[in-house]
Amino acid sequence: MKAKAISLGTVGIQNGCVDALADAPFYPEFAYNNTFGIEVLSREIYEEAKANFTKPGGCADLIKACRAAGDAGDPLETGTNSTVNEICAVATGYCFGVVQGAFTSYSLVGFSLSLSLIHNLNPLNTILLPSPTHTQQTKTNKTNKHQNSSTHST
Repeated sequence: MKAKAISLGTVGIQNGCVDALADAPFYPEFAYNNTFGIEVLSREIYEEAKANFTKPGGCADLIKACRAAGDAGDPLETGTNSTVNEICAVATGYCFGVVQGAFTSYSLVGFSLSLSLIHNLNPLNTILLPSPTHTQQTKTNKTNKHQNSSTHST
């Protein structure tokens, strides 16, 4: 494999979570002990979230079980092994629920200390991504117009 150097002036990272085993323990840390001086979690919830990562059968163990199952049952990472998918879904649900997402129950979005749960991106989504119903209606209307104009012109 040949690598090619790419010169970059700026790099922006939208979602830097690339390795849950390495990243997950820092979600509660950031929510409790960050450079902004915002303590989103109580000390009790912070300690609980950190323990949920390290305890036997906790987030770290579940991620390791997912990876082991994937290595054995889905080494090409096709996502077609239902047993592996179930093991990994449990790990994802647990880790996001009680470690990475521990502070979402405190009226904050899981990936930002600055957005409350009432923050709504629906207008943006509506502009960028029309609903499937709207898209289907548009296609149907265009088809009907084409069929109607074809029948009138003959």
